[in-house]
Amino acid sequence: MAAKKTSLQKPGRASRSAAKPPARRRATPPAKAGVGEPGNAQWRRTWAARNKAYAQVFGPAFPKDKVLLADGSLVAPAAASREQLCFIQYPPRPDRLGWIYVTHGLSQACVKSNRPSRIELALHWRERDNKAAVGVLAQVAKYMLETGVPLRSGAVLSSEEVPGLGIVNLRHWLACDPDEAMPAELEQPGGRIRFLLLLGISDAEMQCMLKVPQALADGRQVLLHALQNAGVFPMSDPDRTCLTRRTDFHRLWEKAFQTMREKMANGQEQSTHAQ
Repeated sequence: MAAKKTSLQKPGRASRSAAKPPARRRATPPAKAGVGEPGNAQWRRTWAARNKAYAQVFGPAFPKDKVLLADGSLVAPAAASREQLCFIQYPPRPDRLGWIYVTHGLSQACVKSNRPSRIELALHWRERDNKAAVGVLAQVAKYMLETGVPLRSGAVLSSEEVPGLGIVNLRHWLACDPDEAMPAELEQPGGRIRFLLLLGISDAEMQCMLKVPQALADGRQVLLHALQNAGVFPMSDPDRTCLTRRTDFHRLWEKAFQTMREKMANGQEQSTHAQ
């Protein structure tokens, strides 16, 4: 029986597959929580987790299972989770006066744009008014994302800096630590987020704040303390009487000034002893 012929390749005629090893595919690193584009799976999971945490803290949204976009229109959560930023409104409760409006996604958008702040903004509003309240939150959020300026408690934003921010009687906004109606921080997948409460102030109140000598007291804290004693904080109400027009204004202002001046003096004294 004849042996089968063996086909031998000539030197230099090796096939490409034998001469060149197959290219190795690079492993795609897993996406970090909260990072990505609106609409991808990780973004939606983080968004849904925050939505659930919001419901546990603030209660049911109004209308039920609806989320607001920047123009005030209502959409379902599934559609809202594909947006970079949306908003939710929560009605009053027996333990909470007024309406609460909260940004939903600002902390996620900050991470996506390499901003260090993981902040969500909130507003207390006297009446249901999703157009004005959402408009303020949207403008401040836009300012933060475009400029990269971190917003901290005590910061003041005016309509001169942020176009479209001012509304009737409230053209300036003071960033404050939240009141008892909301937590200061919230744990969620992707990291801890911090809430900042915006409080609307008038032109006259702003001028009083600026007139406080920095060497004696922080004018922002004096104004905030006066608004707290006057029962204004944490509510932003365009229809409220300006603090300077109240009959008890001078008493409220003097008390707030003295309190903040004493705190500042005590702080300086403690710093001196520590040195």
